[in-house]
Amino acid sequence: MKKLVSLVLATVMCLSMVACGGVDKQPAIDAFNSANTAFTELATAMNENIDLYSDEFVEVMMGMSDSLAQCKELLESDTELTEETVADLVTQLNDIEAWVADATGLAEEEAAAAVEGEVEAEVSVDMDAAIEYFNSVSTAFDAIATEVNNNPDAYTEEFIDQMIGISEGLTECKAGLEAGAELTEEEYADFIEVLGQVEEWLLAVESEVFG
Repeated sequence: MKKLVSLVLATVMCLSMVACGGVDKQPAIDAFNSANTAFTELATAMNENIDLYSDEFVEVMMGMSDSLAQCKELLESDTELTEETVADLVTQLNDIEAWVADATGLAEEEAAAAVEGEVEAEVSVDMDAAIEYFNSVSTAFDAIATEVNNNPDAYTEEFIDQMIGISEGLTECKAGLEAGAELTEEEYADFIEVLGQVEEWLLAVESEVFG
């Protein structure tokens, strides 16, 4: 099960740690507060519906959460930092904030794509409707095929060949439906399109057959 993005960093470090004779941590603290605020806003939005986001994206967010937690622990500790360490922390935190800014747009795109995919999945594959449509087309074909079989010499070889081809296609469709085949969205769309073409052809020749 997908884990929620950690929000343990929601508390901003508000202390102004000006060193007494040591290195001033304040630039790193300010950088942490800014990066952490941006991260928490994104994490909070994602947690409202975490299933909309890919596992890979969530894992990267968890990694960023761990990095911020490590920075916070170091800044809150009594460890004396060098100027170089403070500068490195500022750079790291600025990079995290920049990543969060880019990730916010990616998160919005992922969420929108997931919602669109869910809507498509809900309405695009309706096997009951497919079976009903097949039965309607098959009934129309059988009626025309019966008339043609009663007087086959009245029709051209090309027409007979078309009827045979359609009969074979409908037989394959029927076998698949009776077997309970699960259609993908693409297969379903193709299935409906083919039935539509057959129905259109039958309507076009109906007057020729029945006079």
